[in-house]
Amino acid sequence: MIPLQLHCGDLNLDNIQVRNYREEYGLHIRIPEGVYAPLPKGGFWTSTFTPNEKYCSKWVNFWVSEYTVSLGRCYVLRTKEDAKVYIIDKYSDLVSLCEKFGCNISMYTVEKNSFVPNWENVSKEYDGVMLTEIGQKETIEPFVNKYTLYGWDVESALWFRNVFEDVIPLEEYEDRTCRVTKEEDGEPSETSLSLAPIVLGAGLLLLFSRRLI
Repeated sequence: MIPLQLHCGDLNLDNIQVRNYREEYGLHIRIPEGVYAPLPKGGFWTSTFTPNEKYCSKWVNFWVSEYTVSLGRCYVLRTKEDAKVYIIDKYSDLVSLCEKFGCNISMYTVEKNSFVPNWENVSKEYDGVMLTEIGQKETIEPFVNKYTLYGWDVESALWFRNVFEDVIPLEEYEDRTCRVTKEEDGEPSETSLSLAPIVLGAGLLLLFSRRLI
């Protein structure tokens, strides 16, 4: 059984699409044929819901430690029991996935010829792919293993279609102690701290101007 999942951001489950993704790094650099990003374009992303930990998922923990942009509204999702999900819990699971559905050269490790799954092919048979915490640690290294998920930063799941039977806004999920922002426990975010000198300066300027009137 797939554990409860958490998604933060836009909730667009009606038209999930996924395709292998190529990027152009500058106007004069072309990505060679057969080379793709390790993560696909599109899809629907979740991470396992952890209601009793400090943050509500591994992805939330990663986000608030790396970025200051808000995650937006979050939702708890329950997956249907008959959903067909491929679980990567060890390196050999990734190898099997690539051998069955084909793979592309990872654009991050072209010189090492590391390979990533052909996600379009995978999506034709599976509803989603879940990378466990152990699986993420075993597949992250691009310069050691032939196949890699380098760029897939934390435990999470990639969904190719809507296979959820319940979607609950996080604020309505009462049985939790976790949080999704630093401010929930009174801890100021980096954004708040960065704005503090501006706010203080504006206050002093206003006070000074009043004294001149």
